[in-house]
Amino acid sequence: MRSRYVTFLFLLSLCALAANAQSAASSRQPGTWTERAQLTNAGEPGGAVAVAASGNTVVVGGYVYVKPAAGWTSMTQTATLSPSDPSSAICFGCSVAIDGNTIVIGAYEANEGSNVSQGAVYVFVEPAGGWTNMTETAKLTASDGVAYQQLGHSVGVSGNTVVAGTYTSVAGATKAYAFVEPAGGWASGTQTAELTGGGVVADLFTAWYVAIDGGTIVTTGGGLPNRAYLFTEPAGGWTNMTQTAVLNAKNQVRHISSGNIAINDNTVAFGVTYSPEDGITNAGTAYVFVEPAGGWMDMNPTAQLTASDPTAQAWFGDGVAVSGSSIVVGAPFAEVNSNVGQGKVYLFTEPAGGWSNMTQTAEMTALKGETLSGLGSAVAVSGDAIVAIAPRYNEFDGATYIFEQ
Repeated sequence: MRSRYVTFLFLLSLCALAANAQSAASSRQPGTWTERAQLTNAGEPGGAVAVAASGNTVVVGGYVYVKPAAGWTSMTQTATLSPSDPSSAICFGCSVAIDGNTIVIGAYEANEGSNVSQGAVYVFVEPAGGWTNMTETAKLTASDGVAYQQLGHSVGVSGNTVVAGTYTSVAGATKAYAFVEPAGGWASGTQTAELTGGGVVADLFTAWYVAIDGGTIVTTGGGLPNRAYLFTEPAGGWTNMTQTAVLNAKNQVRHISSGNIAINDNTVAFGVTYSPEDGITNAGTAYVFVEPAGGWMDMNPTAQLTASDPTAQAWFGDGVAVSGSSIVVGAPFAEVNSNVGQGKVYLFTEPAGGWSNMTQTAEMTALKGETLSGLGSAVAVSGDAIVAIAPRYNEFDGATYIFEQ
């Protein structure tokens, strides 16, 4: 399950939280957040590199945790999800998403036939009796996949639709792939639609990171200048298409890398990790976009989120999550009490007048954090819980933390 060679590519896919999670998030108030649990698994403690949360279920890599009746406690996993072809499913668990009873896990280094690192996506549907150790319900691949395309570099799921991003392509620009569940339920197959860039952004289009909520998909990644791309599902369903809108970062400087992206309802947030803020190199920032009354269109940010205590190379924005009126941002290389790279997690609560430029509402760190443990490289928010991973804790064993008020 551990993937040491992706040390600097800590991925998050947080997509389409359950309705009860969204309503709870709307009432979340500022205050002190406390570390309630450090989750472990029976194999390698916290060894996964991606996290997502939906309702009372947390997924870290291939491990599933269901909240006990008494509340979150330090616990081992409820179930382990595994690929049926483990020898080829390389980097299984490097991206993950959950919506309701469906979990999606990417293996972006998976070999498909003679195509090295073409990548694959695995879908797991919760059995009637609850989550248990199991192999996938379906395996999804690209019909036009090529070697080193790395499908599943990021994944998202909302209702009956899965979206998967890619990291490279032969042509230069990457693609996002949408898969729609067949009428008879999930089965192994190839994409329903390909999402690409059109117009002047065609050659700059990136889908390193993807997110989905309902009929809206967003993608982002490295680029010059940094952008996010938004796709709205056509009336007849997903089909091959170019972007509906381009969301432009306010700071149009060269960004070698970008942080993650998230969407909930009419709000999109994405991070820019390589960004000079107030003259501090790579402190990072996050941008918020709120859908205009007339619908999504090319636009500049509604708001910019920053840390009140920025540090150089903090990579603020590497992990991003949105739920209701809350946005959570991770800064995995932030310094804490002289521990370089211990990492921090920041909560931003939407003001009464709507999103505006602001610093955090609350800040979280691990009680037993370590130098270079990387807390915040992936984050999720659902209900009254914030989830964050520290993938390099204890010499890459990793740790997953639950924070609650």
